[in-house]
Amino acid sequence: MLFDAAVEDSHSLNRGRRTKPLNNPEKVAVMRKLGACYRCKARKVPCDEGAPCSGCTRDAKKMLPDCDDLADQICFRQQPATVFNEINRINCSKMPPRGQILSRSYLTIFFNPYKSRSPPLTVPVCTVEHGVYDRSSQHFGVRGTQYQLNIEEFSQGESMLVQWATSQMTLEDDGVQSALDNLVISLVYGRLDASPHSDLLQKVHKLRCLYKVWSQTSFICQRGPESDLEQLPYEIYWVLKAMAAKLMKGIENDVLNELTAKRPKTPADRLPLWACMMQVVLLYRDLMAIVSSEEPWNHEDLQQKAENLMNYAVVMCDLHFGKKKPTLTGDYAVYLSGCFENVECLQLQFFSEVRQQDQLSDKVLIALLAKHQKSSTRSRMPPPQKRLRK
Repeated sequence: MLFDAAVEDSHSLNRGRRTKPLNNPEKVAVMRKLGACYRCKARKVPCDEGAPCSGCTRDAKKMLPDCDDLADQICFRQQPATVFNEINRINCSKMPPRGQILSRSYLTIFFNPYKSRSPPLTVPVCTVEHGVYDRSSQHFGVRGTQYQLNIEEFSQGESMLVQWATSQMTLEDDGVQSALDNLVISLVYGRLDASPHSDLLQKVHKLRCLYKVWSQTSFICQRGPESDLEQLPYEIYWVLKAMAAKLMKGIENDVLNELTAKRPKTPADRLPLWACMMQVVLLYRDLMAIVSSEEPWNHEDLQQKAENLMNYAVVMCDLHFGKKKPTLTGDYAVYLSGCFENVECLQLQFFSEVRQQDQLSDKVLIALLAKHQKSSTRSRMPPPQKRLRK
């Protein structure tokens, strides 16, 4: 009886709570107000008020000794500012005015009509009378007739754009991006309703599809079954672009918040979460190239914002996974394993190309994610043959 009582008392004394007064209450109060960075919090190590903190500074010197600002790029205490809110505002400012409707019809739009089985998108349009937009001077001049997207009949525009982009992505072969698209599509439509990341998967896939529509430089259209192919009128193209930007604005913040909050709890959760994070990494990396080469985005510093968001997604991916590979389980795992192996193989080539390009914006990508590819490459090499004894 005495022995049992002693055991009960020893267990009730301390359950992970502090029992002594703090030695540095001022510093603790500052850190509680400031908050630890994501890397220190995930690794459960002490963090300080440095910007960047000493832990990230020490790790950065081990990763890339020659890069002085790597620690600034990997130390996040708050989520970076979103970009599609600004992109949506710029798109809306360039929207052509709506004119007086003369007639109604439909246009058939193609991503690439010369590729076999390329799916079209049929949109309702109106023939309107208003000022003609002069792209060279960027103002409206003499009156004329032009096409205008019929927003009232295009009420299901979001789902139609997502289905259109999804069908197009399944036909493409663009390296690791296409392989990752097919993996995410397989996960979204592969009976993963029970997965805790199914909602995040759908949002990331929707974000990627809308981004594909927004980032397209031009579309080809057909006015009727017997009509010739021609370039989509500028006013219709810009409305589709603005619609995609507005929809992405509403999804982007939710995706970034869930990337931080959700962690793989079971082996079945690892692949969906990893695919979401890599899709976001590639999306922002591609966005950096677009906003750096086009004039409307320069004054908003969107390239730096996109780079911060890519680095943020890379840090989250490294914290959740590191060298651990996603695990495939369940009845659908046989097909998914083939999709994942294709992504993994093309990822080696992708990181090799990233190293050769040697861009400053990719230093975090190389330091955190590409570093694991060395061991992956070594594991794929055949074992050395033993020499025969004479």
